[in-house]
Amino acid sequence: MSAVTIKKTQRAASAGSRRSAAANRPIAIAFGDLGLIRSLGEARIPVIAAGTRPDRSAYASRYAQKRLLLPPYESHRFVDELLRIGPRFEQKPVLFTDNDKAVLAFSRHRAALSDYYQFLLPDDTLIEDLADKRRFARLAEEQSLPVPRTFFPATQEEFQEAARLTNYPCILKPAHQDLWKDERLVSGLLGGRYKKAFKAHNRQGLLDAYEQIRRFSPELVVQEYVPGGDDHLYCLNIYLDAQGAIKGLFLGQKLRCCPVEFGMGSFVESVIDQPLINLGIQIAQRLGYRGLANLEFKKDRDSQQFKLLEINPRFNSWGYLGTYCGVNLPARLYHDRTGQPTAEESRPRYATGVRWLHLKNDLKALVEYRQRGEWPLRRWLRSFSGPLTFHQFSWRDPLPALAGCWLFIRGHLFHRPPRGA
Repeated sequence: MSAVTIKKTQRAASAGSRRSAAANRPIAIAFGDLGLIRSLGEARIPVIAAGTRPDRSAYASRYAQKRLLLPPYESHRFVDELLRIGPRFEQKPVLFTDNDKAVLAFSRHRAALSDYYQFLLPDDTLIEDLADKRRFARLAEEQSLPVPRTFFPATQEEFQEAARLTNYPCILKPAHQDLWKDERLVSGLLGGRYKKAFKAHNRQGLLDAYEQIRRFSPELVVQEYVPGGDDHLYCLNIYLDAQGAIKGLFLGQKLRCCPVEFGMGSFVESVIDQPLINLGIQIAQRLGYRGLANLEFKKDRDSQQFKLLEINPRFNSWGYLGTYCGVNLPARLYHDRTGQPTAEESRPRYATGVRWLHLKNDLKALVEYRQRGEWPLRRWLRSFSGPLTFHQFSWRDPLPALAGCWLFIRGHLFHRPPRGA
């Protein structure tokens, strides 16, 4: 793969007027999936679809005016190439991402990148605290955030002590998610599929898991499990401007996840829970947060209390559901950064009862749910009644779905392994 490849994509004739209207506006560079690109494009914001892999269906979106292909996010070449092409733009582009690695790259090189690009992130220390689960556990302890009881052992002796003190079941997770993507670990302990965490039902199970994991990932977090199914998971998406004013928020409830329990949302519904929204706002303001964030909570089935699981300093995989329901957070950030400030909006104002579906992942999840005695087929089919939007398919933007089908067929037909990051 060449260091930098910028290719123009084919456009429909109707796109000409949209480009003309946006000709004098800074372009948005979206290092993300379709939801991010569509959110910006539907707001008539000029978009470059960017990434580190050549085989992404998002490049086929009618909203992507160009395609920007860069080296892997964790490579120093990623930032080097951004700096190299930065002077080519007449106006500073606004950077967006839904990728953790890209966030870290932007944050760690913010001084150099800010000469050529616009973006809004919290301070670098907070970014590092949120990216590392051990640092986040310490931050939560210092700030008295409502997280499950957590241990962050540094030695084998401390891990054994954590195993003695924690309640069961509990979960074991890495300091950084990528540490658990080793094929040997995935095929062994994680049952053949990457998961964000491992659930241990007793002390011996936790110690056995530790023995398997520590040679791959010695930096671990032990956390008490919050009882409740995947439909007890909620995510508050929020945007705070450079002064800390809330410019928009949106709450989604995960109904199904892939993989089950410790995966990403595959079926999500727009909801309003004012006490939870208030809690999320308080946490974001207490941390002095700036920019886009999603705060993930789980409602304890027994106590009915919400526990904070993590904070991600980026747009999320199903964030387009908010746009579809009337809260376009990326567009609001773009307008603020380009001198078109939006009004404060700390009260929820969006359509509820709308659902977002990632069909491929939801089909995978269905197999797991049925093995566990959950989500019978008839109930699964009934869940699609009512307003529905999709991860990939859109009548207004149909090419990515076709591209996705072709990539799926090609990958299975020729057995091509995944490429890139």
